[in-house]
Amino acid sequence: MPPKIEVSRSEVLKSVLKKLGIVFVCIVTIAGMLGLMMTGGKTLGIHKPDDKDDQTLLQSYIEWYGIFFSLALSFIIGQGWRKYLRVNSEIDREIDALTLMVRTSEMLGQKYYQITRTLVRIVILYVDTVKSLTVNDKRMDGDTAELMKEIHECIRDIVKEKKVSDSIKNQLLLHYCEAYDARGDRFDLAAQKLPRIAWFILIVVSFTWLWGFVWLEFHTRELNLYISACTLGSVSFLFLMAWQLDDVRKGRFRMDFSSFNIKVIEDHNEKQGV
Repeated sequence: MPPKIEVSRSEVLKSVLKKLGIVFVCIVTIAGMLGLMMTGGKTLGIHKPDDKDDQTLLQSYIEWYGIFFSLALSFIIGQGWRKYLRVNSEIDREIDALTLMVRTSEMLGQKYYQITRTLVRIVILYVDTVKSLTVNDKRMDGDTAELMKEIHECIRDIVKEKKVSDSIKNQLLLHYCEAYDARGDRFDLAAQKLPRIAWFILIVVSFTWLWGFVWLEFHTRELNLYISACTLGSVSFLFLMAWQLDDVRKGRFRMDFSSFNIKVIEDHNEKQGV
């Protein structure tokens, strides 16, 4: 049976409060920025530049700076999306290798039934453990590492058997190495995050660009509200996307273990009577 995860109430409460705090800060920041854009900064005692040339220059600044800002944010989102696809690809590669390892063990025959039975059970337990542990649980690496070590020992015992065909030994080693390599790449990719300084720079750049809308002159309040709300909404949505994609362990775009389909391995388990 896979290990059961017990999470204390204090940890759950701490996690909930942290999320609520982030949501509160985001709402206050967006509401404050929208208020500034609607009042033109008058709430802070700042007056809009009334000169037409200044307004023309400001419009050009918003246009060209907006291109740079959108490219920078799009690059970050693109990098996060590629990481999300790559880490899920490694998950698929890992389960494919484990499945092929079990299928290859079928070729050993009844003579090596006991060692095959042990190998299949450990692989099933490994798959069960990976799917049962939460993605951001620190024990995932340790627990699954022990199971991978046991799989390695089973493969080692098979390789030592002189009567086993070399082609079967090579295939088992190949699939084990593929699964081990995919597992390592999965952990490496999941650990990659955008540096905090990059987020700080992106926030400063965003604020610099949005401040141009605070000073922009509008003839109607409705147009001001429409452009301000759409601009802030778009920037907030893109920021949310980048933030969620940056952490494939906890974010909305977290690692997908649905391809860890244990039924494929259980089919073999039933046929062998394990």
